[in-house]
Amino acid sequence: IQVFEQLTQEAVLCRMRAYPPVSPVLYIGQDAGQPYFLSGQKVKMIPSHLVEKQGESGSMERAKRVIVRQILELEQQEESSIDDFRLLSSHSSLVSSSGFTQTKPLHLETAKQLGLMNDQEIPSLVTSLLTTRAPASCKRFLRRWLLTPPPPHVAEAMEVVVKYFQATASQSLPPPSYASVGKMVTLLRAQQASAFVYEELLQALDVTLHLMKLPTSDDFPLDAFMTVLEFETGIAADPISIASRSLEAVSIIEDIISPLHHASSKAVNNDEDIDKLTDFGKIVPPAFWERNEADWRGRVRPSVCNDSYEKVQKSASKLAEAVQNDFWDASCIDDSKKKSPVVQDIFNNLLSIRDKDVPKGQKENYFHPRDRNGKTIRNKFTTQNVQDALEEYVKACDDARLNVEMALTNLSRRLCDEGHLPAIVQACHLNLILTTVTQHASQANRMGWSTVQLIDKSDVALKLRGVWPYWMAQSQAVSNTIDLKNMFLLTAPNMSGKSTVIDQSTAAVALLASCGFCAPVEAQSQVRRFDHVFVRGASSDIPAENLSAFGAEVLDIAALLRSGTANSLVFVDELGRGTSPKDGTSIAAAVLEEMANRGMSGIFATHLHDIIPLLEIGAGESIVNKRMSIRDDEQPTFLMEDGICMDSQALQTAARFGFPEKVLARAKTFAKILDDDFEEEDVVVEMGNDQIGINSSNEPLPYTNCIEDAILIASEVQGCEDEIPIKIPPKWNPPPSLEGRSCVYILAIPIRNDQNSNKRFHFYVGETDSLLQRLSQHRRKKGTKFAWSLASAAVFQIPGGKSDARIVESLVIRQLAQHGFDMISVTDGMNLRPNTASSPLQP
Repeated sequence: IQVFEQLTQEAVLCRMRAYPPVSPVLYIGQDAGQPYFLSGQKVKMIPSHLVEKQGESGSMERAKRVIVRQILELEQQEESSIDDFRLLSSHSSLVSSSGFTQTKPLHLETAKQLGLMNDQEIPSLVTSLLTTRAPASCKRFLRRWLLTPPPPHVAEAMEVVVKYFQATASQSLPPPSYASVGKMVTLLRAQQASAFVYEELLQALDVTLHLMKLPTSDDFPLDAFMTVLEFETGIAADPISIASRSLEAVSIIEDIISPLHHASSKAVNNDEDIDKLTDFGKIVPPAFWERNEADWRGRVRPSVCNDSYEKVQKSASKLAEAVQNDFWDASCIDDSKKKSPVVQDIFNNLLSIRDKDVPKGQKENYFHPRDRNGKTIRNKFTTQNVQDALEEYVKACDDARLNVEMALTNLSRRLCDEGHLPAIVQACHLNLILTTVTQHASQANRMGWSTVQLIDKSDVALKLRGVWPYWMAQSQAVSNTIDLKNMFLLTAPNMSGKSTVIDQSTAAVALLASCGFCAPVEAQSQVRRFDHVFVRGASSDIPAENLSAFGAEVLDIAALLRSGTANSLVFVDELGRGTSPKDGTSIAAAVLEEMANRGMSGIFATHLHDIIPLLEIGAGESIVNKRMSIRDDEQPTFLMEDGICMDSQALQTAARFGFPEKVLARAKTFAKILDDDFEEEDVVVEMGNDQIGINSSNEPLPYTNCIEDAILIASEVQGCEDEIPIKIPPKWNPPPSLEGRSCVYILAIPIRNDQNSNKRFHFYVGETDSLLQRLSQHRRKKGTKFAWSLASAAVFQIPGGKSDARIVESLVIRQLAQHGFDMISVTDGMNLRPNTASSPLQP
């Protein structure tokens, strides 16, 4: 039996999916009575009120009795008793099958302190890892990885893939599919997948096939990507097999599904196998055809249900003829100003005319139609010919709808029966991984984050260069350099940033590195592999669990001491503040000493300064003094340095936050009395530590008004004719490696409803440091003349930064305009200063 303590339901579920356990699985927790993440799982939920109250025995002994009792009840073992079982260990092996240390799932308190539990008081780590455009599925994926870190070889593979998209990738990417794996598989198995579900699936398969081709033209780390994919799906990931099976699935689906839902936009050009809504001009209102045909047309190829489609067409023609003969005056059909006499009843799906439109002398041939409830509609008239044709048409549409649904059902059955589900599952997971990695790489470039080197069996626990809080921009934060070998005892004034350095900086970097992601740290930083990353911050009472603040503290620390080893990374902040200073100091000193004796690495922060003489800091190397530095004016620098701080500056902090002067004065009086009693001074003890080419050519070019010539002109403007720009087809995304870098881009925007066979374009030139966001803004533009959503782009990186990019932008606009290109952006071409318009810009 393996026992894991203080895990969230989500972490339990993630672990069960990554490492399937042997049944039965028991979950004991305050929220066990109202399961959410574990709902539907093969888990025995044990509400906390059934667990024995705390007594003389420890938590593990109580857990043993609860677990064994439940197992005996499940197995119906009446001969055995609790005394026949003994507790051997509360944790499993700390080393993976590859021989490397593997980080275990996070404890509940650690997840809270690192912003993984949607706590409004702590910035979300997952949100900081992704761009604002990232879908919710990416956030769930990242949260799962962080709560249950992957094995070392998978984390290394993820790091390789992230590095590629962050710095190496130079090709544009097709828009990924956000299809949910669970939804896709469930709908296919239930044979309820619609054409729009297949559209998402075809998009996912198309991206998969595109990714399999990347290694032929780029240094794409396909093996590493396959390692991550195999870990996520549990299915062997062979690129050749995936490509072959994906092609088979695409072929089967495209043979049935209408080209309107195919991934390739070329499929809808001049394709006669696309059905359109029936249209007989103004004889029958177009809304009538749409109401009866919109929910089944455009789903499958007409050839799949050919007989049904022909019956609809024939019955529609018969209905239009009957309406024309009985409802229209022949002399008015061609009169564009004549209002249609035909009235469509949407609710009853009827066509009729009003009393005033009934031909004179023929009223005996007309009668009142009935609504869907059989009641006569007194103010409407119809004929028997129209009524019969209408019923025949509606029946033909119903038959066509059923046949289309049957074709989709048969397609789902075929995909399942012929074993295409594994390829579909892998394609959906691949799109999720690709989307997450590219979004993360883009955000890392924007925020200046770097990957961290993971090391094994090193004396150094952490070697971080320029680490800063994950929720802050690098330009707004103070970076720290941390070389951690054993334990730091961190003392600091209030509001000096010690908790931020512990939780949102150092601990977050260690966790992100263990999962293969970028972190808020400079390059060349190193992190050792740890079996546990444990964070314990200051807490408050938890009435729902009958825990005081101190009870919650010691509960988490007890779990830490049971599972912590010499390979664990621990961060403890303000332990012991929930009880008396004497008892709190004693417990904190004992815990810190025990962690140091076990060889753990980490940071122990406290305001209980009496710990220092108890532990005789400086006598050994296992505990090192650190403090948060303060300027001469008592303002914090947020930098960690060697030494001990004996002044918490509580009174100064209270004054900063508007404490009443009278109360502050009295507090200072009491502080003086205490100083006299204990003969202490507020001092800061200094202690040493032994561990410590643009070209503006105006030569005319032949006018073709195509993007290739625009690229040629732009290359000559920069003096880099040999450099190939990155081309981005319509609806495709730029590579993440361009995020955060100054670029000049050229957009070729087609003209809507252009009858010219030369496909004339208009051009837009711009510069940006956030290309993905800028392209998205352009493509969302609406208008009647330009098809912005179909714009293609060519992108040039500008090494000189934003200022040079603006100059290049203006030069390119001028040159394109002078060569006869139809320009949308012309204003920026006038922004050059006189001394830059005629002289080359030196790189």
